[in-house]
Amino acid sequence: MALDPNRQYEIVFRGELLPGFTLEAVKPALAKVFSADPEQIQKLFSGKRVVIKTGLDADAVQKYQQALQKTGLYVEVNPLSSATPTNNSADAKAVTAANKDVMPLWTIMKAGSLLADPQKITPPVIPSPNFTLAEAGSDLGELPRAEKPVQVSTAHLSVLPLP
Repeated sequence: MALDPNRQYEIVFRGELLPGFTLEAVKPALAKVFSADPEQIQKLFSGKRVVIKTGLDADAVQKYQQALQKTGLYVEVNPLSSATPTNNSADAKAVTAANKDVMPLWTIMKAGSLLADPQKITPPVIPSPNFTLAEAGSDLGELPRAEKPVQVSTAHLSVLPLP
């Protein structure tokens, strides 16, 4: 969906995960992204509509959506009605107070932060008794010559004239 840069949007989560993600893997990643405790993360998975962030411009929506999708959340992006205030006036505070299902305004971790703990991967051991390793810088495409080429003399051959 192409987002209008002049509109404000909200990001909504309904408890759905993207294909290939499990709840056991998503919850710790979300806790790390949002710097939240497991109880707050559990509230997201109530099955009800939860507004994660509201009042975002198009650029901010794309950043949030990408970050949440990396953790495995399927989120919806909905445009806010034009009556929704877009600044920090008293009207904006009243609208925020009226939304009881809005999650606290969390911050996303800084770019480059790890979402999951690094895992040590051990390379597989492959038995290779018939293979050797060439020296660094050697040419693998040229076979070594075992002996000098044979010199053949053609001095004793002649060509017959054409009839």
